[in-house]
Amino acid sequence: MVQLTDAGVRFVEQARKLLAQFGHLKSVASRAQSGEIGHLALGCVTSYKRYLVECVQAFSQKYPNVSLEFHSMGTDQQAKALKQGRIHVGFVVLPVQSSELVTERISSEPRLLGLAANHPLARRRKVPLTSLAGEPFILFTRDLCSGSHDQIIRTCVNAGFSLHIRHEVTNIVTALALVEAGLGVSLFPASIQDFSGPKGVILREVYPPFPRIELALAYRSDDESPLLRLFLSVAKEVFAKTADGRSFQAASR
Repeated sequence: MVQLTDAGVRFVEQARKLLAQFGHLKSVASRAQSGEIGHLALGCVTSYKRYLVECVQAFSQKYPNVSLEFHSMGTDQQAKALKQGRIHVGFVVLPVQSSELVTERISSEPRLLGLAANHPLARRRKVPLTSLAGEPFILFTRDLCSGSHDQIIRTCVNAGFSLHIRHEVTNIVTALALVEAGLGVSLFPASIQDFSGPKGVILREVYPPFPRIELALAYRSDDESPLLRLFLSVAKEVFAKTADGRSFQAASR
């Protein structure tokens, strides 16, 4: 009968441990290669964080071992960060002009006019675009989203007047507060009605309307990361069930 020496027993124990570790490492490597393990940096326009949260919640439930990093950025900042490799995917507002980036539209909603409750135009169910000539306007700074900013300016010029920009802001909370204080009017995404905001802000449709807000996923055209593809797949599933199914209408109060 052959028996292992004490040294042989220890060798076998170590060999088994090494084989188990190798099997674990092989599994980890396989999962990392398929995108189920890793790190993903995401950018998002502040106004649309709720969409980011919906996608992240679904993604994290499916791939709990992926580490996610979040950045609040304007569209133009995201485009720059994507090109530099500082983020992997962004939630941006179209249009984005860049041959280096791919954009896939995931949601569309109208822009509504925000007015102080005591503003004369608040008595109308719909506000004529030309009635905004001369109104002090609160607008998001151009460096946040130059394409969207230029769309608004161009719409007013095509209607025969220049927008009177009184204040510029960098976030939707400040814009709402200034409107409520009667310091000007502004444009907001219709989905703002999904959340409680200042009671003193009335939302109204404008006719003819401003261009719709088009939200899109953006990523580098040369990024072939499996992890990115998994996130894009989950995000599209989420938006197919929720975002495009939402009904965006002006408040009737």
